[in-house]
Amino acid sequence: MQALRALGATARPVLYRDEAVREIRDELLSCDAVLVWVNPLDISGDRSQLDPMLREVAGCGVVVSAHPDVIAKIGVKEVLYTTRSMEWGSDVDRYVDAEGLRARFPEHLAAGPRVLKPNYGNGGRNVWRVQLDEAGNAPALKTSVKVQEARQGSKSERISLAECLERWVPFLNDGGVLIDQAYQPQSSEGMVRCYVCGHRVVG
Repeated sequence: MQALRALGATARPVLYRDEAVREIRDELLSCDAVLVWVNPLDISGDRSQLDPMLREVAGCGVVVSAHPDVIAKIGVKEVLYTTRSMEWGSDVDRYVDAEGLRARFPEHLAAGPRVLKPNYGNGGRNVWRVQLDEAGNAPALKTSVKVQEARQGSKSERISLAECLERWVPFLNDGGVLIDQAYQPQSSEGMVRCYVCGHRVVG
């Protein structure tokens, strides 16, 4: 807020909640621009009412960033899959149902450690590194695997591959997507991030 005000903008926060969607719509229509941030791990609701309202506001001439259609096109973490053939791409798979997860993840895991994560999330929550004791053939469901969440302070645990897969099935409900990529040991966080502003890589 302070940075926007320093540039001469009149900025104020608007706290969104589904039960007040019409009132918030009317308030946003009085603005020139709206910057939207939604905690992707907030379990109090989803974007089923928010996104149509933002589209309506944008249709009336208010600048909405990020527009719901832009978010859908980018796909958040799904962009790792859609750009996998580009120079920065890696061994990435995408699961949209439990059948695909159960069929393909063990094959990928046999080649080396993997990182499994839902399309939306932050702070390392629900981002898991999964690995076998040693690479080899596709493991049986009873095989023990080592798993560790990326969240700071988390500890590794050993569970069966079957239990590991079942933990992830709920993330595929209601159109959910899981991204599976090879673990990147050369990065301290196990991943490489690229921040783009317009056509420029800024970090």
